[in-house]
Amino acid sequence: MGALFNGACKIVLASSLDYIPFKPVYTGILIAIFASLILIHFSKSSSVMFGACIWVNFMGDGSMTSMLPVVTISVFGIKRGTEVYGYMYSVFGLAAMSGVAIVGTLQHLIGYSGMLIICLIF
Repeated sequence: MGALFNGACKIVLASSLDYIPFKPVYTGILIAIFASLILIHFSKSSSVMFGACIWVNFMGDGSMTSMLPVVTISVFGIKRGTEVYGYMYSVFGLAAMSGVAIVGTLQHLIGYSGMLIICLIF
């Protein structure tokens, strides 16, 4: 379900950039992700609330990655924007690998609540 929500929101939110400026859409997504990271701690006893928090995070992940090509081209132009996006996309892999290292190193020391706080900080 999370993957379906991720894919559907990629289409909807990336297409919304044709009608709505980038900053309000991006701000809304960030607020939703931030709220879900706070609420996930309190949703342990409710499978519906926990699922909604996870879906919001998948929505944010999918929509942000689908909006980045449009934003980099609009900020840097067609020629330079494609180069910049290539660098940005390769940073996703670096972030994933460092995330694994952070979780592997710190989770047993600070627990899940501590990891959620780190996610909120990032």
